[in-house]
Formats: sequence, structure tokens, C-alpha cells
Amino acid sequence: MGSELAGRLGLWNTVSLSIGGPSLDPVDVAVLDAVTTSSLAADPRIWPMKLTRLTSAYGDPITGMCAAMSALSRAPMGSRPVEATARFLVDLSARLERGHRLADELERIREEGRPIPGFGVPSRKSDERVVALRSCLVELKRDRGPYWTLVDQICAQISTSQRSLPVNLAAAMSATLLDVGFTAEQVLPVATMVLLPNFLANAYEGAQQAPAVLKRLPDHVVEYMGPGPRRSPRAEE
Repeated sequence: MGSELAGRLGLWNTVSLSIGGPSLDPVDVAVLDAVTTSSLAADPRIWPMKLTRLTSAYGDPITGMCAAMSALSRAPMGSRPVEATARFLVDLSARLERGHRLADELERIREEGRPIPGFGVPSRKSDERVVALRSCLVELKRDRGPYWTLVDQICAQISTSQRSLPVNLAAAMSATLLDVGFTAEQVLPVATMVLLPNFLANAYEGAQQAPAVLKRLPDHVVEYMGPGPRRSPRAEE
């Protein structure tokens, strides 16, 4: 198997092959590269990156990387929201093909008190990663796929209702991966690979630096509020 593929498949085609995904042409590969670089946000102040730093401080970058990614396996951040948004877009697309109106579908979600997956950016007007990705897709002429078009239609519909819900990375990444040809089920592992450099950067640097303060808090910043020192009954005897 290896001898048949060596020198023929690049990284992304190997990843796709490993999950039964589509055969990727050079533009598909460039799109996946663009998704990866646009998704870089390796700021160690972000909680998943903090966890990576903390666990890699003991000198093992693999432990640091795996610990943080494992902690995110069911969290509302990382690759899970990308998977959830992909499933939402696939389901919504099927509903629209059956004759449902987009406005009615979005109103139904609102009435049920649910957020629209992939929309909403906390504390800022737009997700800078989405801006970067969209620019790359325009350059690659891949910004008119059916799922990106659907995302834009949702944006237009939301704007008419005077709600401020800009596209976030989950919607942008899931639409891009679906347009490349991955299924909603395959989006999760691919999104995990896309986000991997964020963890890798912090895990490697964290293991190299291995700051002592991340392994043991200094005594002067710890205040003990429990019982004072005492001897056990056995010691008293």
C-alpha cells in the first residue's frame, strides 16, 4: 500500500483517503491550505491553548497537545462546532430542496430559542479568520460553492431581520469543507486536522520553555484556608 502511494499523494489527499473522503485536485488542496492558515489563532491566552501550555510544561509536547484536544472532544469550541454546523447546513439545504423557505426555517429556529449554528461572534464585529478565508476563496474562485452560497443567503436573511449575527469560523470552515466534497461526518476529523497547528505551536513551545510556575504555584500566592497543623490521635499516643 505504502509503495503504491508514496510520492503520489500529498498530506491532504492522504488524510482524505484515510477517512474515505474525495480525491482532491490541486485547487482543493490549496483550499484546505487556506482554511488551515486562516484558522490560525494560537494565542496562549485562549483557554484551549492555556491547557496545552499547562500540560506541555512537563516537557512532553505530545501530552500537551493530546490533553487539550481531548478536553475539547465534547466542548462548544474547536472542531465540534464545525461538525454541528456542517450537519445543520446539510439538513437546511435538504429542507430548502423540498420547498421550505429559508426565512421560515430561520424563524422556526428563533422561536425554538436555539442559536443559528455558525453565526455570532463575541466581542467583535466580525471573525477575522472568516475574512481571511473568504479572501483566499475568492482568489481561488471557490467562493460560490452551494454551501458557501447558503451561508451568504443566511447572512442576507439575518440582516433583513436587523439581527447582528456575523459568520463565525464554524460556518465558514464547514461550508468550505462541504463544498470540497467531504460529508458532514467527515468534517469533524478534517476540521481537527485543520486546527492542529494551533495546538502544535503551543505544545512545542510550552515543552521547550517548561516554566516552573505552570508546574507549581509559588508559596506566596497560595493561601491555605483549612484547619491548622495538628497531630493525629495515634501520634498523640
